[in-house]
Amino acid sequence: MSTSGIKDKSTRRWFQYRLRSLLIVAVLVNIAASWFATRMASARRQQAAIAAFEEAGGFCEYDYELDEQGRTISPPPDAPGPVWLRNLMGVDFLANVMCVSGNFQLYPADQTLTHLNGVPRIRMLFLDATSVTDTGMAHVAGLKELEYLGLGDTQLTDAGLVHVKGLWSLKHLSLMGTVITDAGLAHLDNLSNLEELYLYDTDITDAGLARLAQLSNLRNRSRASEPF
Repeated sequence: MSTSGIKDKSTRRWFQYRLRSLLIVAVLVNIAASWFATRMASARRQQAAIAAFEEAGGFCEYDYELDEQGRTISPPPDAPGPVWLRNLMGVDFLANVMCVSGNFQLYPADQTLTHLNGVPRIRMLFLDATSVTDTGMAHVAGLKELEYLGLGDTQLTDAGLVHVKGLWSLKHLSLMGTVITDAGLAHLDNLSNLEELYLYDTDITDAGLARLAQLSNLRNRSRASEPF
């Protein structure tokens, strides 16, 4: 083979290698850009949700503000990431809301709960003594990572509990002071991770409590329990 032929072959290989490298880089850049755009959109939705909850009279806590048991850390720690990045991107780009709580007295609770789609990873939602109804509970159904749910002293009925049956991560549920009956407890049959259920001041009977015996992790299902 001539010297020119060897050079041509080497040149083709170099171009092929360069092309493959460029394609790989392009794919990686596209993946990174897609992740960044998705994260930015999620951050904007979370920011809008927080504003709506706070305007309605509630408040939110981020993951870095809570310990492993869900208790508020005091004194509050700094938000994650360097200051320059927080200033540039905002805390909602770096952290997720874990807890939403409040009375939501300034606006109807059902209306306020439409913003829950902006905080899909929350683990604690306290709606006790709010005006939430069975209709508003439809917005809770998509919170698959929820572990604590407070619905005490609300207008919840058996019909509203249908939106709870798919919350498989749920560990603590307060239904005290509601008008639920034994029939409504059927919607809790699949909540195998449930540990505590508060039924004080309801019409639940011993027969209803017996139905819950299949929930092996449930250690507290008394009708005289204190709220968590």
